[in-house]
Amino acid sequence: MKTVYWGLIVLWALCAGCGPKLPDGLPSLVKVQALLTYDDGTPVDDAHLSFISQTGKNSWTFGGKTDAQGKLQLRTQGTYEGIPEGDYKVLIRKSIKEGIPEPPEPMDEESRNAYQKWSNSPNKEKVYSTVDLAYRQEAKTPLAVKIDSNTKNIELKAGKKVKILSDM
Repeated sequence: MKTVYWGLIVLWALCAGCGPKLPDGLPSLVKVQALLTYDDGTPVDDAHLSFISQTGKNSWTFGGKTDAQGKLQLRTQGTYEGIPEGDYKVLIRKSIKEGIPEPPEPMDEESRNAYQKWSNSPNKEKVYSTVDLAYRQEAKTPLAVKIDSNTKNIELKAGKKVKILSDM
């Protein structure tokens, strides 16, 4: 029994540093959770956030995608939990699609061919942004945050919910 116990201690000690190895040149990361809501307090679900570093040139990507409650854990390169300290502009992309309903099931081959022909015709599906388009541009977004070693949570407001015909 002592052998198993000591074996587990050795295994734990060896794996203590396990996990994804940070790439060379990546600064230390601060684990930060963000909450994104519209001005009325409604969570913005399924939104993509990008944090653009304002403190020098940087080839790393920072951000994430919100869950149903508007929360996200910030990540670097989509893999590493956290974000380096610094000043950031925040970009938001939140779109909805309208126009093409889900196909009925089950569907025979003739119906499937007719549905595919109809759904591929122009102007059947439209994409709308539910966040003002200014939030997509670094020069226009009103969102700016400072991340330091004490930052754990940030709350971001996406303005008033809108429905603007969008290119994406």
